[in-house]
Amino acid sequence: MERVMGSRVSAPDACGDVEAVGGGMAQVLGLHGIAQEQKGRNQLLEEWRPGLADGVEMAAGRSMTVPSFDLCFYGDLFLPVSAQGERQPPGKGSAASDVLAASVSDDEADFLAEATAEAEAALPDRGAAMGAPRVASMLQPLARRLTQRMDGRLVLQFLAVLRQVRAYLDDDALAERIRERFLAGFDGAPRVVMAHSLGTVVAVDALRLDPHPTISMLVTVGSPLGMQAVQSRLRHSDVSAGPPHALPNVARWVNIYDPGDPVAAAGGLSRVWPAVEDFTVGNGKDPHAVRAYLGKRVTGHALLDGVAE
Repeated sequence: MERVMGSRVSAPDACGDVEAVGGGMAQVLGLHGIAQEQKGRNQLLEEWRPGLADGVEMAAGRSMTVPSFDLCFYGDLFLPVSAQGERQPPGKGSAASDVLAASVSDDEADFLAEATAEAEAALPDRGAAMGAPRVASMLQPLARRLTQRMDGRLVLQFLAVLRQVRAYLDDDALAERIRERFLAGFDGAPRVVMAHSLGTVVAVDALRLDPHPTISMLVTVGSPLGMQAVQSRLRHSDVSAGPPHALPNVARWVNIYDPGDPVAAAGGLSRVWPAVEDFTVGNGKDPHAVRAYLGKRVTGHALLDGVAE
């Protein structure tokens, strides 16, 4: 199977052994989305904490302590080995990794075309294209089409997210390493999993494949799981029967999305998983931003309910 994202390098213990933020064992386990290669678990904990605190405060109607949480980090697995530090001969440089500049296989092009068609069907036509952003030549036709539905910044975000989603879905070795990190986070027995973007695909994939971790609440935000292009590639034992209709190890599943978020443009998940509770929010000019999702009242309610159950 072709690997279009470069060689991978792992990092030790990306879910952490230390005491969870907030003290004690983590009640909430976060799972981040794409484009975190240049960060790390500790940096992302500091990004997520204000959003979680705002969501909890909005839900409670007062200032209160955020449930203890930890975050599973896997972004470095998308970095080429050289990006982590590689000795170079004098005068030689190493090319930077760029998810949108990497070569595109025929299979990936088909996947992105299918995802683009689903986004086009869900988002309103804005009229004439405003000029396509610079992307790899094979992606330029898709980028031009998408600029009729969203501005260039969101086009880049949409394509970048879907490229990493596809890499996870089609690269079994990479997916296994990511799932191993996620499942290692259950050593702290979290009650809630809070997943964003690609992290929602990882969470559902991992929980379906391994029924042993049990949680009170799965919260997915900004999820591409509503896309048929993504559903058809999920790994699970009854793949011939289509996507599973339940996650038996999850007591409750809340899905939150902004209808203007291109990554979640296919809409709610209850069409596929009837037990899912779908909610919409408005995130303004940055509809896919994790902080915007975390800071909403409905997200805070789901987190508090999951911890209490």
